Parts: sequence; C-alpha cells; structure tokens
Amino acid sequence: MAEVQPTRDQERAQTAYTRAKAAAGMPYAESYKQECRKLPALIHHCGLCQALAFYEAKSSGADSKHQILQDLATVSKLPGLTTLARTADVQEYQRMTSEAMACAEWLKRYAEALVKD
Repeated sequence: MAEVQPTRDQERAQTAYTRAKAAAGMPYAESYKQECRKLPALIHHCGLCQALAFYEAKSSGADSKHQILQDLATVSKLPGLTTLARTADVQEYQRMTSEAMACAEWLKRYAEALVKD
C-alpha cells in the first residue's frame, strides 16, 4: 500500500497550527490574533507587497507584526518573502499572492482558535 502524501493545504494547515500555537504563548498573543484576523483582507485589498511593507514598517523587532512576517514566510515555504515579493515578475508575484492568501487564512483560523481572549 502506497504512503499517502499530505496535500499542500494540509501542509499549510499543520505549519500554521504550529506557528499560531507558539505565538499563543507569547506576551503579544492578543495583538497577534488581531493582526492575523486582518491579514487576508490586507493582502486582498492592498496587494502582497504593500501588506508586507506595512508589517515591516510597523514591526519593532520581537512583536506580533514581526511574528506574522516570519509565520507567513514559513507557512508559504518562501523564505525571504518580502524580498521575493519586491523582485518577482508578474506571474510569480501572482502565484506568491495566492499562496500567501491561502496561508494567511490558515494563520487567521488557528490564531482565532488558539489565542484565548
């Protein structure tokens, strides 16, 4: 019997769960949850590059915005996502945006589930 490989969506879900669970234990967990709720809409309305630039500009180092940048890059399997988004050609940028949207949705779901009010 052949081993069943997880789908890309299952991989996203598992990685997002791990990242959101780790963030739930941080002092900025509530802020992380709020930012994760906004992330898919921000990418959709402003575009991937502008959304990433916003988080870079607002991040003060070890905070929820920095964590979201790291988590989005990890879940999407795109290390250096912010640089890649700025330098990609149109087709690659569209692919990265679709991937980031899918990953942002999983981060949002798990942040809502794991970060307690």
